[in-house]
Amino acid sequence: MAATITAVCLAACSTLLAAPSAIANVRVDGCIWPDTGTNLQQYFDVSSSLVIPPGCDQVQAGSRWATPVVFYVAKTWEQIPAGYDPVGATPLDELEAHLTAIRLIVDEDTPHEFTVERSGPQIQVKTAEWQEVYPDDPDWLLVDFGTHITMRPLPVGTHTVRGEFVMDAPACDGTNSAYDLSCIPTGVFPYPNTRTFTVVSRN
Repeated sequence: MAATITAVCLAACSTLLAAPSAIANVRVDGCIWPDTGTNLQQYFDVSSSLVIPPGCDQVQAGSRWATPVVFYVAKTWEQIPAGYDPVGATPLDELEAHLTAIRLIVDEDTPHEFTVERSGPQIQVKTAEWQEVYPDDPDWLLVDFGTHITMRPLPVGTHTVRGEFVMDAPACDGTNSAYDLSCIPTGVFPYPNTRTFTVVSRN
């Protein structure tokens, strides 16, 4: 189902977001989707650097950054697994109804590890046309929960980020009648997998 969070911090929460004065005039490299030439900052309507390896795996020092947490869903209930009874009018409604929290864990298993969490009404949802970046796929809806979570600048070097979804009930995407292929189960769902990126010195 996957394509390619109050803040809860292991460090002081006030350090997670950079003040505007601290990021003024910091270069943000454009992230271009190679298959279609789509500018992903414009696609997600963000001005921060984007971490989407491979390709967009470098961030300028001093730059705020974000990473998409993207799913696809059918626009209507095209297919429903046997025994599954949706509560939402659409698969998007279903996903929003059952997602209770999303976490992003940065630099896991290092002394600098911290976690950012959004829950309930703090979770922001962005949607876009899936075919704009995957033109050969069906006419699905792209659903992103990650790019609104703007992270503070990190020091020069190699860093990681991974995600976790917390679901209070299963949510299916309407694209397949097989439960294992179209549904997120109850509990903590690890997604996205660890993404490695590099913060580089400003030119």
